[in-house]
Amino acid sequence: MQNEASTQIVALTEENKLKLLTELLQTEKGQLDLVIESGKQESAESLAEAENQNSELSQNILDQELKLKEQEEARLKFGGREGQSSATDNEKNLLREEKVRLQSKLTELEFALAEKVEEHGYLQKKPEDVQNEAST
Repeated sequence: MQNEASTQIVALTEENKLKLLTELLQTEKGQLDLVIESGKQESAESLAEAENQNSELSQNILDQELKLKEQEEARLKFGGREGQSSATDNEKNLLREEKVRLQSKLTELEFALAEKVEEHGYLQKKPEDVQNEAST
């Protein structure tokens, strides 16, 4: 009888431990879900910001190309004026340098955008992994 009671106490103690462990794991899962959701939101905001910057830089490049074309047309129209030609050439060179700089920045932003998209995908997959772990 005493042996049976002792076995029941051990079983109940083990059951209690398992219930506490389950509660702890559910609490941790909830906290991880909050962290993941926060990361998703932050990633989505960063992605939107990178896309906006990408659009702005693309528009700046188009504007600079238009200015360059207009200046080239003006230079050809007034080709005989040496002073204007030299100033226009300087402006054209500056615009080309600016175009290269903007294209470089655009490339950087495209790279950052790709990283954010990858991070966003990872964060979306993480809750599934946590849920699968909790299920097993």
